[in-house]
Amino acid sequence: MKSGSGLDAVRWWQAGDDDSLDKLAYYNRQDVVLLAKLCQQKSIRLPTGGSTRVGPFGAADRFEEAEHGSQDSESTDSVADDGFPVFPLDSPQSLTQNSTAWYGYRFRKIGSSQAGALLRLSYHTTRDDAFESLIDPSPAASSEETDAMARGRRMEPEVARRYAKHTGYVLKEVGVFPHPEHGTWLFASPDRLVRTSDMEPGKFSLLECKSVSKLSSPPPAHWIIQCQLQLACSGAPWVDLAQLETGSETLLVHRIKLDIELIRSVIDRLSDVYRSAMRVFNGEVEADDAFADDIREFTRFDQQDVKAILEESMRLFVGKPELVRASGTP
Repeated sequence: MKSGSGLDAVRWWQAGDDDSLDKLAYYNRQDVVLLAKLCQQKSIRLPTGGSTRVGPFGAADRFEEAEHGSQDSESTDSVADDGFPVFPLDSPQSLTQNSTAWYGYRFRKIGSSQAGALLRLSYHTTRDDAFESLIDPSPAASSEETDAMARGRRMEPEVARRYAKHTGYVLKEVGVFPHPEHGTWLFASPDRLVRTSDMEPGKFSLLECKSVSKLSSPPPAHWIIQCQLQLACSGAPWVDLAQLETGSETLLVHRIKLDIELIRSVIDRLSDVYRSAMRVFNGEVEADDAFADDIREFTRFDQQDVKAILEESMRLFVGKPELVRASGTP
């Protein structure tokens, strides 16, 4: 039973004497304790008669779901025999990767793989090229791939096979996950869904496959951002970033978990990029003018700020690398 009501709290504050302020402090402590207990509940009954969804960390994870999506969302209809969720046939998740429909979905949207370049953190693609690809008036532009992209697409099944053989995890292909809040312009398309033996039905994690000439540890910044956005869009708890080195056939795996601070910083800056692109889409300005404005908005100070958050994220949210040689031995 609480020691007073909200009206009592106001009166104690207005009185201002020591006795009244002591009562107010005790009242506030009771509020904090009750709120902490509330956040630990698996489900909370609402005044409307409904209740919150069950979450793995109790009601406290509703904040994260609201900002970054949840695997308990209504995007799935049921669970398959293998434990993976069954997505509606007309959902983005059911698109076949590299199909015409998949490329069509990507048109005039920012994908997780482009984000690093748009933040000047990719050594493969310049910010200029990434922005030009975004505002290109032809849907075919989203299907153009570099030699590195083509090699990665060819090698992706082999990277996934080696990863599955080493871990024993079950894998499944998936299409696209729109961001739960910014899905009209931001999406992720992870290479595989992952299920471990101890996961509840309908739950999954992610796999991102890379074929490289030389292994990178820690992973490059644009890969980290790509994986973080995959987590934010899908609601998965972790993504394994698997690199397969051509020649030595060595596999290197980093497990990456969601970093809310990094995601907020990245999405905030990507939204500026997209607003500039929207001016082109709407015919308000020419493409060259929109890009010039965009460049002025994203300064070197912005880039350094993202880099600082990224360095801390690598320390806290990127696991120790696991190296697997061609023989299968660590």
